[in-house]
Amino acid sequence: MDMKNKKKTVEWIVIFLFLVVMFTIAGTYAFLNIQDYYEGTFDVEIRARGIDIFTFEKSGDVELNITGYNFSQGWGHDVVGETYINPTLETSNEKAKICYTMDMKLPDEQVFEYTNGTNPEIVLDVEYIVNGVVYKLIDEKDITVEKGTIHIPTTKNGDNYKFTIETTRDIIRKDLFKASITFKFYKNVNQAINNNKSYSASLNANVVEC
Repeated sequence: MDMKNKKKTVEWIVIFLFLVVMFTIAGTYAFLNIQDYYEGTFDVEIRARGIDIFTFEKSGDVELNITGYNFSQGWGHDVVGETYINPTLETSNEKAKICYTMDMKLPDEQVFEYTNGTNPEIVLDVEYIVNGVVYKLIDEKDITVEKGTIHIPTTKNGDNYKFTIETTRDIIRKDLFKASITFKFYKNVNQAINNNKSYSASLNANVVEC
C-alpha cells in the first residue's frame, strides 16, 4: 500500500472513530434526557400515615371496708371510696377521633343489705370533666343491692352511652371521669347488719367504633 492510500485509510479510520464517539455521546445524552423527561412527567405523592395515641390513665379500684367503728348507733360517718380514669388522645395526623364507653363494675354478688328500706345504704356518683366543665352523669344512685355492671350515660339520666374524644395535630386532649361510692351513715339507725363487710368496684373504659 502506497503512502497516499495509507493516509486515506487512516483518515477514514479517524472519521469512523469520531462518528462512533459522537453517536455514543449523542445516544447517552438522549438516554439521559429521556430519563429526566419521564421522571419529570410523574407526580409523586408520598402518603405517610400518622399515629393516634389513645391512653387511659386509671387509679386503683374503689375499696370499702366497713366496721362497727364507722356506724356505731348514734355516732359515725360516711365511708367514701373514689377512683378516676383520664382518657388522653394525641395524634400526628391532621385530626383524630376516638369513641369509647364507660362502666362501673360492681361485685357479682350482693354485698350490702338495707337497714332501712327508705334510705340507700350505698350510693354511686360519677362526674365527667371536659375542658374544665363538670358534668354530673350519675348522682347518688342507690346501688345497695345492685350487682354486675352499670353503664354510664353521656348525660344525666340519658340513654346514649358512647363518648367521643377528638383532637388535632400536636394538641393533647385530656378528659377526666371521677367515680365515688359512699356507704351512708344514718344517725340513730342500727346499721350493724352490714358490719365487717368489704366492697370493691372498678371504673372501666372500652374503645368502640364511632
